[in-house]
Amino acid sequence: MSIENPSYNIGSIEHPDMAEGGRGLENYEDVFGFRREELEGLSVADLGSGTRLRFENGLREAGIHADVVNLSPDFQFPEIASKVRAANPEASLVAALGEKLPFPEGTFDRVFALHVLEHIRTSFPDFVLEAARTLKEGGKASLGPTSLDSRGKLKHASYDTLVNDTDLMEKLREMGVSVSKRMLSETETIDDTEATAMSGNRLRKCVIVLSKTARHGQSTSESTSRVL
Repeated sequence: MSIENPSYNIGSIEHPDMAEGGRGLENYEDVFGFRREELEGLSVADLGSGTRLRFENGLREAGIHADVVNLSPDFQFPEIASKVRAANPEASLVAALGEKLPFPEGTFDRVFALHVLEHIRTSFPDFVLEAARTLKEGGKASLGPTSLDSRGKLKHASYDTLVNDTDLMEKLREMGVSVSKRMLSETETIDDTEATAMSGNRLRKCVIVLSKTARHGQSTSESTSRVL
């Protein structure tokens, strides 16, 4: 299988801006603002999981039983996938892009994409729509961190870019998905002249949160069958 994405480099999901030691469970909790216990019994997608699967392994070590699917374009390469599989024989590995998720509608209770938006600037709308589509009713997707302001370095994947895209927001509303943000204390240095003049040389960062409306009292812990 070959996954075409000219802007993606093998292994580049391990982004240099990540916290020291990589994207461990504690980093997910800190950025996305949840407690690991909340994931007990849920179906979870980790988009851009990295090859060490530190999020799922952190949950397992903490005694949290969640059905985690680890997704990365890197898993299309046998030499990478075989090493990850050998180190994590029970893990679910999916070779795909976040813009084209190979799952039915309403598959996951939670979708996480930590330090992934940097890699998908031009396909940001598709990434958001796929995260929303695969959420169960009552589910939530957390994407980021990214900039609050569309004038920053991540202008193609910012919160402002999303909420000001009327076509994209209408598609989300039709799915029953609302958009909110979680502000972070983290800021981003910018060198764009116009942005600096209007916002200063530090840009506030946030997490984009997609929430799908729960109908008929459906529980987010209900499972959706799938073949992986």
